[in-house]
Amino acid sequence: MPTVAIFVSKDYAPIAPRVVYVRFPFGHPLGEPNRADRQGRVVLDALEGLNSITEPGTIIDLPYQWRRT
Repeated sequence: MPTVAIFVSKDYAPIAPRVVYVRFPFGHPLGEPNRADRQGRVVLDALEGLNSITEPGTIIDLPYQWRRT
């Protein structure tokens, strides 16, 4: 079964065959609380990674940034 992982640290990313990376704090791989629109977008982008990542060890940097202060 193909899998994709959402990582907030590139240090551990090589352990998964397909990775999408987000610049969010640990514990918040989908983004800020109460931002269902952004969380859904991250999930959809991760699922898209299942189709677009063909080489094991590939990491896709997602463009989202943590906005919460």
